[in-house]
Amino acid sequence: MGAGHSLRRQARTAEVIDDRWSLITVDFTDVEAFAAEICSFGADVVVKGPTELRESVIRLLTGALGPAPSSDEAMV
Repeated sequence: MGAGHSLRRQARTAEVIDDRWSLITVDFTDVEAFAAEICSFGADVVVKGPTELRESVIRLLTGALGPAPSSDEAMV
């Protein structure tokens, strides 16, 4: 299987989806800390839920991109 080995080790449940993906359930207490850990895997991890964790991961990854350029700064 691919990336995310440390998450698999923490998994309460794990289901193999295909050669690349697993669906795992991980217990956590700190949403922000767990979201930061998940972000370290980049596109190799997708959060299905809970919503609060998914939104935190999206916010952190979006923030890592930096501010969007204004229309005056956009290069075509």
